[in-house]
Amino acid sequence: MYARIMNLRKTTQPKILLALGGWNHGSGKFSDMVHNETKRATFITTTIIFLQKHNFDGLDLDWVKILQKKRIKNRF
Repeated sequence: MYARIMNLRKTTQPKILLALGGWNHGSGKFSDMVHNETKRATFITTTIIFLQKHNFDGLDLDWVKILQKKRIKNRF
């Protein structure tokens, strides 16, 4: 799938983002990372290196907080 997506650049000019996180991913690891300066700096640095190495145009970080999930779940 990666190769097919990247091949789109030969015929069009899409912006290709790497998506990380989501509804089922949980928020614990993200919360730990953002509250620790060293972990946060490591995440930023390694993410930039990874995105550049694999020719992504950016990152879609989908960080859903647990409280929001519970609140939404209880609405229905």
